[in-house]
Amino acid sequence: MSENRFDRKAADWDKKRMRRELASAVSQAIANLPIKTTMQALDFGCGTGLVSIPLAGKLGKIIALDSSPGMIEVLEEKLSKLSITNIQTVCAEIENVELPATFDIIFTSMALHHIAETEPVLLKFSELLKPGGIVAIADLDAEDGSFHKPGSGEKHHGFERAALQEDLLRLGFSNISYSTVHTISKTMKDNSSKDFSVFLATARKV
Repeated sequence: MSENRFDRKAADWDKKRMRRELASAVSQAIANLPIKTTMQALDFGCGTGLVSIPLAGKLGKIIALDSSPGMIEVLEEKLSKLSITNIQTVCAEIENVELPATFDIIFTSMALHHIAETEPVLLKFSELLKPGGIVAIADLDAEDGSFHKPGSGEKHHGFERAALQEDLLRLGFSNISYSTVHTISKTMKDNSSKDFSVFLATARKV
């Protein structure tokens, strides 16, 4: 991810209703998975915690991982204000940090399309999950590149579900399923409205 860009945006990140509505939809979809308060979770690309904070009462310990110090700082302020004690923040790239391979669920929302090489990250998810553990990936369906403004740092214009499924199968996941959890409507340059769908892919580590 482009750390400087996300650091600059961190303080105002939660002000956009679009982001709050998307995160709410994703966290609700994850809450409907077979999760419980004994589970250990990893929120990859946690940002300001818009997805993980609503899940704090439904899971045991959550490691909130992000490479942006600005995002982590905002999240830590929110955790302190809300007196949430079961979310631990970690500021690092996933390949540069030692994490226990004991997670029951790993979830991520709108982070994968900012990563050029997604396969090493998906492989890391597999390595960190317990056998039978769940991965839950929320991201954009493949789009024409008009979702982001120029210079936004995205590496993928969303994902084809079939291609992502092939990657997950190859990397040791099974029971893969998809659902559309949210639709984002954006106004284009010509003032037309365009819808972008967000999927939640779930799978279990073999």
